[in-house]
Amino acid sequence: MHQAEPRLEGGRSRRCANGAVAVVAVVAVFVLAACAPAPTSAPRSPSAGTASGRGRLGQAPIAARAGQAIHVVLQPAHGPVGTRVAVLVSGLSPGTEASVEWQQVTGTWHESATGVFSGSTYAPSLKPLLSVDSGPSRRVSASFVVPAAFGGSHSVAVVRSGRSVAIAAFDVATTASITPRAGPVGTPIKVVMTGIGWKPYHQNYDVAYDNRMTGWMSAVTTLGAATAVIPATGVPGFHDIRIYESGDRVPYLNPQQGAVPLSTFDFAFTVTTGAPVLPGAALSQTPAAVPAPAPVRGAGPQVWLNDAAGPPGTPLVLSGAQFPRRQTYSVQWYTLRGNHILGSQVVEETLASARTGIDGRLRLAFDAPADLQGAHRIVVVAGAATAGANFVMTPEVLPLQPESGPSGTPITIHLRGTGWTETGNIYTVVYDNAYLGFGCGFNSHGDITIHLTASGGPGWHFIELLPSVWKVSGLAVGSADYIQVPQLTYASDHPGEHLPGFELAFDVVG
Repeated sequence: MHQAEPRLEGGRSRRCANGAVAVVAVVAVFVLAACAPAPTSAPRSPSAGTASGRGRLGQAPIAARAGQAIHVVLQPAHGPVGTRVAVLVSGLSPGTEASVEWQQVTGTWHESATGVFSGSTYAPSLKPLLSVDSGPSRRVSASFVVPAAFGGSHSVAVVRSGRSVAIAAFDVATTASITPRAGPVGTPIKVVMTGIGWKPYHQNYDVAYDNRMTGWMSAVTTLGAATAVIPATGVPGFHDIRIYESGDRVPYLNPQQGAVPLSTFDFAFTVTTGAPVLPGAALSQTPAAVPAPAPVRGAGPQVWLNDAAGPPGTPLVLSGAQFPRRQTYSVQWYTLRGNHILGSQVVEETLASARTGIDGRLRLAFDAPADLQGAHRIVVVAGAATAGANFVMTPEVLPLQPESGPSGTPITIHLRGTGWTETGNIYTVVYDNAYLGFGCGFNSHGDITIHLTASGGPGWHFIELLPSVWKVSGLAVGSADYIQVPQLTYASDHPGEHLPGFELAFDVVG
C-alpha cells in the first residue's frame, strides 16, 4: 500500500536491553533488530477492563532544538487520547502572541470509480490547540487535552506569525477495553480502542476469541479510534479475548521476538447462565428504503422514483412527464455483468413496456430486481425521447434456513444485493466468533448463497456476515494486510461503500 508519510519533528531514539541508546541511523539491519524494544502487552487480569499499549515513538519531554532561544516542554509527554498536558514555553519576547498547534494526521481510503481499491494514505497538518501570550515574564504556562489522534509521536509546535519557532513531541498511547465483562450467550461485547497507529505494521488490530481468529479492527478515517461489537459465544465460564497489533491478515503470535515492537491486549469474558441475547429477525436488519427527493421540474422529458435506495424487491413507482402523448415506451435497467476474474461490462435489460397517457405522463409500478449493490440507472425510452433516474441497491439478508435442528443439520445462508467493487463484492462468515471464509456475489448478480453444517453443542450458535475487502492493489509488506478478513469496524471505517453487517442465530437441539 502506498502511503505518504509525514515528517515528524523532534528527536527519535530506541533503548536497548542493556540500557544503551541506539540513535536511528543507517546501520546494519541486525543491529537495529537487536536494539528494538520488546513489545508490551496488557497484563492478563479478569478484573481489568482497560489496558494501555506502549507508544512506538515515545520520548521524554524535550526542549526546542539547540541554538533556539525559545523552548517548549510538555509534561507528561506520553499518554492516551484525553490526557491533560501541561505546556511550558520560555524565551518569548515580552507580550508575544503565539499559538500552540498539534500535528494531526488524517487517513483516507482510496477506491476508483471503476471499483479498484488501492488502500489508504495519510497526510499531516497542524491543528491549533490554544492561543498564548507571554506577557512581561516571557514565559507561558498552559495546558491542553490530547485530541483524538493516531498512536505514535505527534509534534507540538509553538507557532508565531505562521512559523514554528519551537517543537516538542507527544507520544499517543494505544488503549483497548471491553464492556461488559460478563453476560449470557449472545451478549453484545463492545471492543473500544483509541490511539491505533497509522504507520506500517501499526494500522491493524486482529481480534481472537478463545484462540480463534474473529476479524480485524481499523481506524483509517476515524483518527485512530475504533469500535467493534462481537457476540458472547460458548459454554458458561471463562472465555479469552485477545487483541493483537499486526501488519498481517492474521495475528502475529510471538511479537516479543519480532523486529517491530507490537502490542497485545488480553481480556477475560465470563459467559453466564440465563436467557440468551438473540439478534433481531433477519429482515429487520436490512436497511430500509430511502425516499427519493421531490422532483425538480424542467423542460423536456423527465422521470423520477418514489425511492432512491433500497434492497432487492423494493416496491418502486416510476413517474414521468413531458413525453410524447400515447407513445409506447420501454424501461431499461443498467447494470454490470461479469466478474473480477474474466472481466465485466455494462449491460441494459428491459424491465417493462407501456404507453404514455394523453397528457404525455407515465406511471409504472414494479419491484426493484435482485441485482448488484450500488447505483443503477433506470432509463425510459419513448421514441426519440429519453429520461432517467438512479436507484441504489442495498444488501439484504434472508432468514436462516432452517433456524434450529440437531448438530449436523444442513443450513443455508442467503444474501441478496451484494456488490461488485473490490471493497463490496464479498461478505465474510464468522461462526461463533471463528472466521470461516467468504462468499462473493459479483458473478451471481449480487446473490450469495452459502451452505454450511450446524456444529457445536446444544444451545444457540451465532453467525455473523461482515463486509470485507477482496483485493488491494499495490499492497506493500507491513501495510495492513486485511484482505478477505472480516472487518469488525465496517460500520465506521469501511472503505468505499457504506455496507451493513448481519447477525443470525441457530439453535442446536438434542
